[in-house]
Amino acid sequence: MNLRSMEPSSIRTLLRNGEHKREPTTYWAEGYKQTNLAILPRKLAKDFEEFARGNLGALPLLYVSKAGELSAGYLGKNSDVRTDAPAYQIVANKTRTIVDNLLEFDWSDMVTFYIGCSFSFTQILVENKLLTPSTKGVSIFRTNIDCYESGPFKCKMVVSMKAISKHALSKIHQITSKFPDVHGAPIHYGNPERLHR
Repeated sequence: MNLRSMEPSSIRTLLRNGEHKREPTTYWAEGYKQTNLAILPRKLAKDFEEFARGNLGALPLLYVSKAGELSAGYLGKNSDVRTDAPAYQIVANKTRTIVDNLLEFDWSDMVTFYIGCSFSFTQILVENKLLTPSTKGVSIFRTNIDCYESGPFKCKMVVSMKAISKHALSKIHQITSKFPDVHGAPIHYGNPERLHR
């Protein structure tokens, strides 16, 4: 089954039926935007939305649901946020748990934030010979850069890293800067140690 050429709605149906769970989504539904999810109780939603809007490069918001809304609005008709992702990480009482769906939870008070994902332009980088087709994911690092704070949300910026030839940096910038709603251009080029000091 070729998930690269499938429509997002068809992939959501497969996921809803328990298929392709816990698999990387790097090349799924080429030509469409992918999102990451942050799902919070309504009492935290306002602070988190302000946190995201203050850190748009790291958290580019594509859609914010109403409390209890299951669909992704204009991003995905007939979608169901409880079943249509490959996996979910639940954080509660400082414990993390990975599950395949969220059907057991009361959804009436939950707000979902759909955050643009850089996997959305991975295929474009491959087509421009800036990444190899075997690239499946990215390396993730916590930097020394403070994020804009809002309510209980306070942290250092987390970034992904791709190894790119220095001769290709201007082309990388030219391509990715056209996609600010899925992270856009890199925030740093060169020695990653500068982000850890």
